[in-house]
Amino acid sequence: MKSHNLLIVVIQNTYMKTITITLIISSLFSFNTLAKKVKNSANKLANYLIERPETWFARNYTGKIDNKLDVVFQLNNNQGAIAGYYFYQSKGIEIKLKGELKNDSLLIFELNHNGEKVAKIQGVFKGKQFNGRWIDLKSAKSLPIAFSEVNLKIPPLPANLEGNYKNANGTACTFALSITKKEGEYFYRIKTDQRELNGKVHFFRSLTEQQNYLIFKGIKWAENEGALDEDGEPKVKDLKIPTDIEGLLSESEIQIQNSGNAMNSYVKFYDCGDKYISLTKK
Repeated sequence: MKSHNLLIVVIQNTYMKTITITLIISSLFSFNTLAKKVKNSANKLANYLIERPETWFARNYTGKIDNKLDVVFQLNNNQGAIAGYYFYQSKGIEIKLKGELKNDSLLIFELNHNGEKVAKIQGVFKGKQFNGRWIDLKSAKSLPIAFSEVNLKIPPLPANLEGNYKNANGTACTFALSITKKEGEYFYRIKTDQRELNGKVHFFRSLTEQQNYLIFKGIKWAENEGALDEDGEPKVKDLKIPTDIEGLLSESEIQIQNSGNAMNSYVKFYDCGDKYISLTKK
């Protein structure tokens, strides 16, 4: 009887081991099959993207409209659906784009601050070069446009640019700045102890320096003698007085060099004695 029971136990253990081994082999087989399917799918996708690279990309471009207006583009392609933006280097404010790419033919629409189509860009890519026309949808005004791919990043503007900025306590002047945005344009209001200034804000976005500069439009410099000779006299007489003031822009700070030095003499804001005006967002 004991021998019989022992035989049953041995048979049961052998049976369980057989099932376990079978399950392991089955699992390995299923895993290998799944891995092969994933690998095959990845290879197919890779080959597809190699053969049709235009179906998916994120690229930056620089070029000109009307052979004189410098522009910068960022285009993102998702299987022919194009989205992105461009800006004029003289303003630096992004204009949204939406359209499509079929083979090498591009058709994208410029959208205003309300998302309405106001202009279109259409043309053809030849390698990394694009040539086409910019067309105003209201007036039908048409200008040539050309741009080419660049291996440069576009420095983004601060996400929370609007707001109030002030200089630190204990400096040589009181300087308060407010930046607002309306209908896709930026505006400034500056208050000092002596005056209040208002106007538009533009940006210069340097792709080579990876820096952004904020430009206060329409503020005339107090002085501009420019480069000086050994006797401290201006090398150029009656140098033109600039009417825009720029500052280095970071995420929450704007720094303006307000005056020059012994080799380059100028003063931007006459109502502030600081060489550097550092404005921090509050």
